[in-house]
Amino acid sequence: MFPAKNLLSFFFLLFLGLSNTLKAHTEHEEIQVKSTFHVNQNKQLHSITLVWQYDTTSSLDMLGHEKDLKRLSKLLISDIARFNYFSRFNAGDRRLVTNKVGQYNLIKAKDADGNPVLELNFTLFLNKPFDIRSLRHIKIDHVDPTGRGILFYDSATDIVLTNELQSKCRAQVIEKKDFIEGKSPQLVTINCNS
Repeated sequence: MFPAKNLLSFFFLLFLGLSNTLKAHTEHEEIQVKSTFHVNQNKQLHSITLVWQYDTTSSLDMLGHEKDLKRLSKLLISDIARFNYFSRFNAGDRRLVTNKVGQYNLIKAKDADGNPVLELNFTLFLNKPFDIRSLRHIKIDHVDPTGRGILFYDSATDIVLTNELQSKCRAQVIEKKDFIEGKSPQLVTINCNS
C-alpha cells in the first residue's frame, strides 16, 4: 500500500501530465489565411475578404463543442471582433481602419491533404477607402493576442489583388526564422509601382 503522501503526489503528477497533454491538443491552432484586396470603380481599395482555414484538430474540437455552423460562426466572429479580427493593414504609415464585419460564412471543407477543416469567410470594409494611385506599400500583420492561433499564408498566391492592383502591385511572403506564439510567423507585404 502507498503512503497517503506518495499517493497524493502521484495523482497530482498524473493530473499535471494530463492537463499538459490536453493543452497541447486544444490551446494552439494553425489558421491558413487567404486574402483578396478589392478595388472599386473610383480606383480605391475599399475592402479585404479573408478566408481562414482552421487546422483539422481545431476544426474537430470546435465542432465537438458546437455542431450548428451558424451558431459557431457567430461565436467565432464575435470572439475575433474583440481583437480587430486578428488583422492589421498599414498603407505606408497610415493604418487602414476597418468596420465591423457584416457578412460572414462558416463551411465544412477539406484541406490540401483531404482532411476535414472549417473555413471562415468574412469581408472587412475600410472605414475610409484608400486611393490606390498613391499606394506604394501595404504591410499585413495577423496577430492573435490570446496566443492561441498562428495565422499564416501558404504562399504569396494566397494574396489576391483585383483590378488595377494586379498590374501595379506584387505580394510577398517571407518566413521569419523565429517568432513568438500568437505573432505572425511571416513578413507579409504588398509592394506597388508608381
